[in-house]
Amino acid sequence: MRNVSFQIKGIENLPKGPFILVANHDHPWDPPILVLLISTRIRKKVHFFTGNFLFKGIMGHYLRWIEQITVQSGMSHINELAFKNSKKYLKKGEVVGIFPYPFDVIKKRKVLYSGVIRLLEENNVPYVLVRVKVKEKWKWKSYYDKNFENVKIYIGEPQENDLYHKKVNKEEALKYTQKIINKVYSL
Repeated sequence: MRNVSFQIKGIENLPKGPFILVANHDHPWDPPILVLLISTRIRKKVHFFTGNFLFKGIMGHYLRWIEQITVQSGMSHINELAFKNSKKYLKKGEVVGIFPYPFDVIKKRKVLYSGVIRLLEENNVPYVLVRVKVKEKWKWKSYYDKNFENVKIYIGEPQENDLYHKKVNKEEALKYTQKIINKVYSL
């Protein structure tokens, strides 16, 4: 098994209280890396919005056990429960994570989602931008390949939530989301 090096910049930027973590998702290992990093460094549970298709079999049992939040594009009943659970976790002082620009396995491309805007509208907590850079030795073939040699994580300073109790229309939400994801990639 190869050694993997981790470099983390800005760990001191993580707030003591609840916050929304907004990160890029360019590699299948981004979510577990961030869950382990955040939960071990600041001793808080991290609940990421996670695609419903992953909640099957042993992986599904594990994701439920660590209390990840199931979401599914186009399935409003599942997504409404996701936002309700997010609010509950934040009120408990925990962290909710979201990837606004993931690879959508159903649409087979990266898709910009505005769920981060709704999280900000409904929760009076700061948000933190995080960029994960995974250097691959070769292109990954499955979610389970350990095929990277180093990971760099850049954590931005907490951002004040200026969208709390505001209502942004869908078009504005996507523009605002694009600005946020651009900031993530500039870290």
